[in-house]
Amino acid sequence: MSKVEMLRVVVTERITAAAEEIFGLFERTLAEYEEELCRSKRDNECQRKLLDAVLKPEVRLHRVVLSADVQQDPEPPHIKEEQEQCWTSHEEEQLQGPFPSSSSK
Repeated sequence: MSKVEMLRVVVTERITAAAEEIFGLFERTLAEYEEELCRSKRDNECQRKLLDAVLKPEVRLHRVVLSADVQQDPEPPHIKEEQEQCWTSHEEEQLQGPFPSSSSK
């Protein structure tokens, strides 16, 4: 093998090794960018949902179901009502005493 042929083989091997290293770096960088893109898409979707929740609030009603084991009161709770007492002017004078009230002036 001549020196030129040996030089050609060495250069070819080095160029091939450099090209493989460049392609490896390119593949890793591309994979990192794809992962970052997926994270960004997920973050954007979360932000979009939060924004929708703020701009378009949704009211959800939940039905409460009581089990049959729960005892129910046969009567609703009793609310004590006091009746207003009517006073005649004569009874009012007796309660107030000899001094007239400031409201009757």
